[in-house]
Amino acid sequence: MYVLEFLLGQYCSSDDETVIEKGVQNVKRILADNFVRPDESQKILSQLRKKGSHTIIDMVTVRLDMKKDCFFAEFSNLGVGNVPIADEYPEKFDRLLCGGIWCIVQLDYEVEGDNNFGIEDIDGNPLRSKHKKIFLRSVSVS
Repeated sequence: MYVLEFLLGQYCSSDDETVIEKGVQNVKRILADNFVRPDESQKILSQLRKKGSHTIIDMVTVRLDMKKDCFFAEFSNLGVGNVPIADEYPEKFDRLLCGGIWCIVQLDYEVEGDNNFGIEDIDGNPLRSKHKKIFLRSVSVS
């Protein structure tokens, strides 16, 4: 409901029926393209991997890892945690640290290094694979 109210307020705040109708169509498209349903989390992760970047709408909670001295985000419906998040986001949106809030988030799927995971080809040569990791690029709070 919060996300829907936020999007309707953003795209449909007008007395003009044409603007409202166009806004409703935008809201429907945004929700269809970006809202993460828990049963579709693997589909969204696959799209993120394929495209390298994807915008999602999800409940996000942030925690401070005191040993590493940095923040990590957890995505409720996406089912992903330990996603590094820049200090600026929990400082700007402190509710992220208080049980989570609904957010529109742009995620990146980036190469982090070279790993072989102990897998060898038929000739016994290690198979090399780029290890990928999800990074949070931007946050918009609803």
